[in-house]
Amino acid sequence: MTDNPVCVCHNKILELKLDHELLSEVNVKTENLINGTIKPIKYLTEKISMLEHNQNQQFQQLLSQFDSIKSLINQSQRNASPKNTKEYNPNIPELADRNKQCHLQKDMDGGRYRAMESPFHP
Repeated sequence: MTDNPVCVCHNKILELKLDHELLSEVNVKTENLINGTIKPIKYLTEKISMLEHNQNQQFQQLLSQFDSIKSLINQSQRNASPKNTKEYNPNIPELADRNKQCHLQKDMDGGRYRAMESPFHP
């Protein structure tokens, strides 16, 4: 017995309807999956970007505060240091005299001598 062409055609239509329903169901599940994963990922990416921006702003503020503090420290050190600071140079008489004011004092720990500035000569 051969199948009636109308029945074969009807069966194919039913198969296509079933395939269409299955594809629609897969499409809905795919959209739900996208909404469940990609949208939260985009949300998290935006939040991370905002946090990075805030951290960069805070870092710039801290850097600015650090520069201000560093500037104040440098200024106070300049104000506290003598105006004519000179390193030891035996060719400069006042520094050579100052060096002569140092005397040797025996180091109690090792028996060595080390130069100590005299407390009697400022």
